[in-house]
Amino acid sequence: MVQSPCVRNCCLDTDDVCMGCGRTITEITGWHHAEPAEKQAICQRAAERMQQRRHNIMLRVARQSGTNDSN
Repeated sequence: MVQSPCVRNCCLDTDDVCMGCGRTITEITGWHHAEPAEKQAICQRAAERMQQRRHNIMLRVARQSGTNDSN
């Protein structure tokens, strides 16, 4: 059985992706009907989205701190 990546921190961003687990709204609503192989694929995509989100946040912070250093 594939465990849901849900962390009970549901908040959708402007792309309808959960900021807590990284799943799209379609993936969230279809989870209970998905086959195990599809659940694995959903978990993989969600993990990749969360990794990309963290990367984007780090870039944004680095840019902001670089801007602050030049003042």
